[in-house]
Amino acid sequence: MFNRLTRNIDFDSNSFKSYTSKYDNPYYQRAIKSRKIENARKSKEKRFLAEEINQRAIQIITLLMFEYRKENKSEELKSKIFINQFYYNCAFDLDGNFSKYGQLSEKQVNFILTFEEKMKANMIKHKEKIADKMNSSFIGTVGTRQDFNLTILNVKEKELQVSYSNYITSFKHDLIDKDKNLYTMYSSKNYLEENNNNKEINISAIVKAHKTFNHVNYTHIKCPKIIK
Repeated sequence: MFNRLTRNIDFDSNSFKSYTSKYDNPYYQRAIKSRKIENARKSKEKRFLAEEINQRAIQIITLLMFEYRKENKSEELKSKIFINQFYYNCAFDLDGNFSKYGQLSEKQVNFILTFEEKMKANMIKHKEKIADKMNSSFIGTVGTRQDFNLTILNVKEKELQVSYSNYITSFKHDLIDKDKNLYTMYSSKNYLEENNNNKEINISAIVKAHKTFNHVNYTHIKCPKIIK
């Protein structure tokens, strides 16, 4: 029969080690240390949340995380998240700090309390910025080719992975017509260069799709050909 003092056994892959007391077992000691740290964190959290201003800060970041994780987001919420992505990222980071330490610094709390006002200002600024874009309408019939007289607003180069080790260069074109209707076009060519860096361009293209993003209508076109 085992002696009561040798029942604390530490098993490893090939052997076992017995301890005269559980207090000699390093795994037990680590568990005790971990429990003390967690109890200290809970105490800090309780004191932290006793302050109304701190409760408000946690409510703000909790709401932002809930909105971000929501599965069926409205177009308005998608727009809000897109425009204020920085603050949603901060909410997750600060929540991680709170979960780890049981509290946030006064500076962090005051920063969180500015979120609502700054996010609202960003939304207003964005709406003012896209006011003209709101007049954009869908043009053409999807699947048909037609002629367009457009102005190239900008061209962005992107690297797209088409296979494990194969990448291609694609150019995203943002365009607009005289009636302020907006277009997007992806191509392996930079049509600003193809048009001798002249932003005014006459092209024949196929209407690929009509899509709405942030309440703005875009006509997506493909397979462009410059009309001389």
